[in-house]
Amino acid sequence: MSFNKGDTIYKYTLIQKLGSGNFSSVWLANDISIDSITALKILNPSFQTVAELLEEARIGNKLNHPNLLKILYADVVPSGTDQLTLIAQEYHPKGSIIGLLNSGNFLDLPISIRLFTDILRGLEHLHSQNFFHNDIKPSNILIGNKNEGILADYGITGASTSNGTAIPKDAYILHRAPETLKSNYISVQTDIYQVGVSFYRLVNGIGNIKDDLIKQGVPEFERLKASGKIPDPTKYELFIPARIKKIINTAINPDPNKRYSSALEMRRELEKCFYPGYWSMDPNGKLLGYGKKYSYSFEILPKKNSLFDFVSCKKNISTGVENKIGAFAQKNIDNKQLNKVKQQFINWVIENAI
Repeated sequence: MSFNKGDTIYKYTLIQKLGSGNFSSVWLANDISIDSITALKILNPSFQTVAELLEEARIGNKLNHPNLLKILYADVVPSGTDQLTLIAQEYHPKGSIIGLLNSGNFLDLPISIRLFTDILRGLEHLHSQNFFHNDIKPSNILIGNKNEGILADYGITGASTSNGTAIPKDAYILHRAPETLKSNYISVQTDIYQVGVSFYRLVNGIGNIKDDLIKQGVPEFERLKASGKIPDPTKYELFIPARIKKIINTAINPDPNKRYSSALEMRRELEKCFYPGYWSMDPNGKLLGYGKKYSYSFEILPKKNSLFDFVSCKKNISTGVENKIGAFAQKNIDNKQLNKVKQQFINWVIENAI
């Protein structure tokens, strides 16, 4: 399907392309009939029947929750020899969570905790309506007008059967739970797994698992995923607190019986997490810690004989005055000691920043 800015399809004038996939594109559009802006999803009719395409709209229209994207209405219109399925959705101009990544391609921890708490609230409601989302990934987490997290895209959402599972329509390989590949079902636990993988990628660096897929190829990637080695539960950046690691590792456990039993259970664990400080990366690629009043940094100075000096500082955010932090000053230390003091300082900022 090929459309251009300014094209009119049925009652919609296309303003700007917001995104696209293999079988659809999403446009910022004006509904001429009511002069209203919408996010218009245009679905290619060649891969599913109209009835199947409209199922996404039916699901999204039934969902009324501040953390789930609302589907407003849908139309089926002629286009040449085919028919197009048009789904009008709420438009959120702040885009997806990906737009909040810092220069290190990871998400600051306070933002991650807040937005994933929101997404889990939305997932609770979705599950209460007997649906499984099945496509939870960073690009499907939107930012609302109040900076809330909003879970979007019900294109491969499944409805629960009497045994509490559903057969998936399709799968996003990167986030597919091991049991979905092995036994061809989705459930509450497969959604929990996808939340965990999304959380892991966003706090650790969004590209890391994708790099694994490219490097290993699909069969080996899936084998390592089923064995619990992708995502690797032992490989976290130094600035990820132990409690956050535990929450993510529980969610991504390859055994669904060892994951959280519900989105509510996972949310309650996440809501216990509060840290006065966090680490981010500035536009120049420098790791910086932040509290309310101070920013924090460290410098590693190479010396002779493979030794190092470790220097840590804090800067008053409002005045710009910077001072060294003597408690972490170390001179002529080896690599093992360096790694230890760096981890100690990073943890101290997270737990004690002011």
